[in-house]
Amino acid sequence: MKTQMLEPGLDLASRYDMLNVLLVDHSERFLPRMANYLMALGCDVSVAMTVQAGLDMATRTRPHVMVMDVHMRDLDGSEAIRRVRADHCLATVPVIALAAQTTESDRKRCLDAGATAYVSKLVEPESLAAIILAYARRSS
Repeated sequence: MKTQMLEPGLDLASRYDMLNVLLVDHSERFLPRMANYLMALGCDVSVAMTVQAGLDMATRTRPHVMVMDVHMRDLDGSEAIRRVRADHCLATVPVIALAAQTTESDRKRCLDAGATAYVSKLVEPESLAAIILAYARRSS
């Protein structure tokens, strides 16, 4: 395995060490795959399979970044993002909105609601991890 060096003396895994990421998704395929990938990098990963569970968990864990599917069964993604932004404890947490089928109208709705980024679920785990790291660094 090749290790990327983006900063002198700092390898890829050490940049993710102790990064608290909350994944909110109902997909039994995506959720464990991404959680395992992030944990292998050294992230502290919490997972929730409903928006309400994700909001409750976010309030308790105060993640550095939230990654949320916008097509959840219990609540529309843009409404979920609005609820995150309305919570004074979570208002500044970056929210990366994920969609299996990306549309311009979904993208606009999520960004207007306060999403930090809008990404296709078809993204490679390495790319999503890089996006997570980039937004976590900006927020700290």
